[in-house]
Amino acid sequence: LNIMILYFMILAYGQGTANIVIVEKTSKLMDLFLVSVKPGAMLLGKVFATAASGIMQLFIWIGGLFGGFALGVCFTKMVNPQTDMALIQLVDTFGEFTGMFTVPGVILALLMLIAGLLLYCSLAAIGGAVAEKPEDLSNTSMLFVLVLILSFFATMYSGGTGSDVPWDAITWQVWMPFTAILVAPTKILLGAMSIPESLCSLGIVVVTASLITMAAGKMYKMMSLYKGNPPSPKKIA
Repeated sequence: LNIMILYFMILAYGQGTANIVIVEKTSKLMDLFLVSVKPGAMLLGKVFATAASGIMQLFIWIGGLFGGFALGVCFTKMVNPQTDMALIQLVDTFGEFTGMFTVPGVILALLMLIAGLLLYCSLAAIGGAVAEKPEDLSNTSMLFVLVLILSFFATMYSGGTGSDVPWDAITWQVWMPFTAILVAPTKILLGAMSIPESLCSLGIVVVTASLITMAAGKMYKMMSLYKGNPPSPKKIA
């Protein structure tokens, strides 16, 4: 469930990031921004704004889900205290699990979700920075989409769901920034990762997102000076 929800959210908000990055290139604001705002700062603002809207939407979903279940359980117990509904019995057993759904674990899992959305939005910003006009986004966004798809399949078929891998095993996916966002939140919530391990995985994602955003800013500034004559990948490097 975690993997599928994040997959579609990243796909939607990542494409939105690429779309807003290219806005100034198609208007008369390009020259003004280049002399008044650093490209890296402008891209960072766009990435944060897009990711913040996605995070707000995700939190609303989570709040509605848990709030709805809590109200439903309370109302049912109030009407029928002796109820034996399977769902209510399952909710009552959550308190018996040790090491799962702890407060630090929930906080770290949410921080990992936020950092992961920022990571993929920053990667999508590179596609917008390289594109010269909106028609080019279909080609330049392939980098972002391919990384997401490869991370998704690497997570699904390399130990993420295999029955031969214990649920509490720390696999290589939690140390790779693009797959950690799909795997680490669940393992943190279930207590499969310790606090130091969770912080290390979170730090890797945050550092990678920062470096990619800086690179996107440099590409944005460079590509804005090559209108009609885009440089080759060798010159970009």
